[in-house]
Amino acid sequence: PSLQDRKIDAYHDHLWHAVEQDEVAVAALSLLAIRQDFTTVGDLKALLDILEIHPSRAAVEASLKKIAHVLRVSDAHGYAIRHESFRLYVEGKTSTNIARLNEALHRWYADHPETNEAWRHRFRHLYELGFYRELLAASNDEWLRKGWAQYRPFAEVNDNIDIAWRAAAELRDLTEFVRIGLMRQRVSLVKDNLGREEPEIAVTLLRLGHPKEALLRVWDGERAIAGQVSFASFCLNHRALLGRPPSLDVMRQGLGEKLPSGVVSDDYATYCRACTY
Repeated sequence: PSLQDRKIDAYHDHLWHAVEQDEVAVAALSLLAIRQDFTTVGDLKALLDILEIHPSRAAVEASLKKIAHVLRVSDAHGYAIRHESFRLYVEGKTSTNIARLNEALHRWYADHPETNEAWRHRFRHLYELGFYRELLAASNDEWLRKGWAQYRPFAEVNDNIDIAWRAAAELRDLTEFVRIGLMRQRVSLVKDNLGREEPEIAVTLLRLGHPKEALLRVWDGERAIAGQVSFASFCLNHRALLGRPPSLDVMRQGLGEKLPSGVVSDDYATYCRACTY
């Protein structure tokens, strides 16, 4: 729904007024809106500590319980805002505090550099904070080698390189702009010479015994990033190679939408077989 629609705005106002006196709930919603990823209770408490709110774990859980109707919960007990329209509303409500929130996330990612969340979001927060030099310093060969070693998806690597490229442009640093451009070219050459799409690479990683890394190729933490048939095929390969399908939450989200019309019968059969799990 459009945020310009009076009715949806009124509903969002109602949700916000119901919790705005709870400092922990407001801060938790603000962090989830800016972070754009599932976040566990433990990680939320650590982030709230950085913001100098210092709630107990029980207080965080109690506040999350109050706002449970606007949240989604992953199989790993991470929390995320359920609807994008409400996430944008919360982001707008906390816009005056966004630098402080980004700084807290930046410090958390610096302390946890190898987490999926840090790989996905650290560069974005550095850019939004205007820490362009730090961002460019982090965009080095060691970062790229670690990405290869951890089987990070090409799309994610390229997205981060593009953020670094924008940082070089902001600084009008031609040397860094060219360096980042050459790094982007190296990644593209590897991808082109590999000659495989992400769902195919995901199945190869399953065969090599790397299910978590394989999932990253078709799932961004909240939704499928491969086509529905490719995602369904990945689920079937996961079951065949590992003896179990992906988690129920992942499959519900990834296979939750109906296939578009005109899908050929073999693809439809693949999708239906995956749905049976």
